[in-house]
Amino acid sequence: MEEIQKPSLLVQYITLLGLISMSLGALVLFGFIAIDTARQLITMSPSIAFNKGIFYMLGGGIGLGALFTGMIIEVWIKRPPSDRILKNVGRTAIAGVVIMFALPQVVHYSIANYLEPKGYEICGDASYQWLHYQDIIYTNNPEVCLKLVREKNNKVPRSNKVRSTANELY
Repeated sequence: MEEIQKPSLLVQYITLLGLISMSLGALVLFGFIAIDTARQLITMSPSIAFNKGIFYMLGGGIGLGALFTGMIIEVWIKRPPSDRILKNVGRTAIAGVVIMFALPQVVHYSIANYLEPKGYEICGDASYQWLHYQDIIYTNNPEVCLKLVREKNNKVPRSNKVRSTANELY
């Protein structure tokens, strides 16, 4: 029977560093944006930005954290993990995937149902969507929505800014 060759220690450590960096990065970003959204909801700001993508990141951060934990046990303890540990790591990774797909929909529905009776509407032209990533802007005033749309439309891509600055020089 052929023996499975383990990757070198350098590859294992680089993989561990990558997993923990991505996991912590996703969880920290989730924390910052979730706190900002909660602040906007508590103060009932004239415009409330709901970033649906951060809830995908929460699930990803949890799943990557579970993989990191499993690898730590193998790399640093240098023995195969027990069945109980494998079961817990597997359950946590699966929970991360479930959170990644279920939580964004539940939170979006909850926030929409909370804001609509308070007079907030989605400002579609100021909102943004790319594949599953959504940044939804709720406003309680049509003028605020128009202002946000104007601000969004006045943003010039960096490449165009460089070209226009270069043209002004000549």
